[in-house]
Amino acid sequence: MDDVDERIVSLLREDGRRSYASLGRVVGLSTAAVKRRVERLESDGVIQGYVAMVNRGKLGLELQAFIDLKFAGTARMEDIWKAADGVAPVMAAYAVAGDLDAVLHVRVRDIGHLQEVLAHLRAKPDVTGTRTRIILEARDHDAS
Repeated sequence: MDDVDERIVSLLREDGRRSYASLGRVVGLSTAAVKRRVERLESDGVIQGYVAMVNRGKLGLELQAFIDLKFAGTARMEDIWKAADGVAPVMAAYAVAGDLDAVLHVRVRDIGHLQEVLAHLRAKPDVTGTRTRIILEARDHDAS
């Protein structure tokens, strides 16, 4: 991967719908050359896909929280996802070292919805404890 590839990837991270022609104008290549590079980056697994960034606040999921989970015994990633199965607002799950076994990042409508999520998680037979931290303010690393 050279500097031009890195610039193309950076531009696509900003706007995954950007046209090959637009990319070419910025990096100084023809549309066909940019298309070949993007296809190579995709086939090499550098670019793994394209997603729509959704404003979950507009969907009514305005409250974010981290839910720490403690499991009976050793928890693998499959166990963590199994516990989170049916919890629609789980944004991400992390297996962690230390006193806890996992951290879930959730987005919910309100405190009542968060309580429903916690009740669902606490009802799982392998989950022995939870701790919740409500996120007051957040900014993604990629955000300007």
